[in-house]
Amino acid sequence: MKLVKAGVGEDTIVSMVNTQPGKYSLGTDDIIALKRSGVSEKVITAMLNKPTSQTPTVHISPEPPADQDRPSVQQAQPQSPDPGVPDEAGLYAVTLGGGVDRIEGRVTSFVRSGSRLASAATLGIHANRVNVQIPGSRARVTMSPRPAFYYRPVQDEGGLDLILTRMTIKSGRRQFEVGAQGAWRESRGVSVRHQLDFDAKQVGPHLYKIVLTHELDAGQYAFYLLRGREHASVYEGSGFVYCFQVE
Repeated sequence: MKLVKAGVGEDTIVSMVNTQPGKYSLGTDDIIALKRSGVSEKVITAMLNKPTSQTPTVHISPEPPADQDRPSVQQAQPQSPDPGVPDEAGLYAVTLGGGVDRIEGRVTSFVRSGSRLASAATLGIHANRVNVQIPGSRARVTMSPRPAFYYRPVQDEGGLDLILTRMTIKSGRRQFEVGAQGAWRESRGVSVRHQLDFDAKQVGPHLYKIVLTHELDAGQYAFYLLRGREHASVYEGSGFVYCFQVE
């Protein structure tokens, strides 16, 4: 139901039903609920024809009264807190099937300042902003509006050292602000108003699970890690980013 609502094509959904682990047990009420939600007969037929020897199981809630929300398809969550996360440090996205997909991090060694001329012309009222820029307008990994991740830090000193922020696109590049200088103030690091909240829990030695506290809008995002105490100056542009997108 979520895939149909998101505009995913019929053939893609059928392919997912046929290739991903899952067991479907559809009764009359389930089929009615799917049809009312816009799921095509081709998709429903694929679910009915799916072999029943695979796991996990997918259940559909019975049809609720008219004054309640319609039921949604719920996929069984992995029982293990560590669904095969590799030992290598890094960020791993949780896929629809419950597995993990590594997000390759990349070093940021270039920053671009805002217009110094505009800042000077307005006597510093218009701040001179500093942005980290990433080549390309799209990330490789696409996530759902409420994604989940596993993270293994390079050096686990206790606590999580990541900041999540949304990126803007300009001239075919993705960027986010890491500092600003004005007449009466100077800020360094990603502003709190540009940071996105998430829940993080340690689920194993040097392993954290990250879950978003709210759904993300479509766009480009990055987990940002400032690398090392010796690179504390954001104007050196020394950091590390893990990029993903939401559609």
